Amino acid sequence: MADLTFCFTFADLKRIKRTLELSFINPIIRMVCENEDKAQEMLGINTAFRLKSRLADMRAAKFVSELVAGSPGEINHDGIPAYKLELTTHERIIFCSVHENTPTLVNGSIDWHQVSRVKLITIGSQLC
Repeated sequence: MADLTFCFTFADLKRIKRTLELSFINPIIRMVCENEDKAQEMLGINTAFRLKSRLADMRAAKFVSELVAGSPGEINHDGIPAYKLELTTHERIIFCSVHENTPTLVNGSIDWHQVSRVKLITIGSQLC
């Protein structure tokens, strides 16, 4: 039998692409993101399709700053720094950093180029 031992060096581990880690503020947001039928029921077919696309983009990115679709940008949501991706003219995904020590710039704002862990806090027409 062949020996299936795998050996990785630290350099190999650095080359393995990590992706943006997603978490959810509540079970409803999680269900909408993970269940296409429920997303269509709650958001409509068009918005659910765009949500699926934006989530795929998020799962493919390593950092928030790599997101390009959906007019991404920093916003203030209920007094906290957050980030948004547009789904339609009136609907969006809003998420925030959930790093234990959120990366910041010299001016104190979030360094979205280093944020790799986010929590989805709202989806839909609740605009800020």
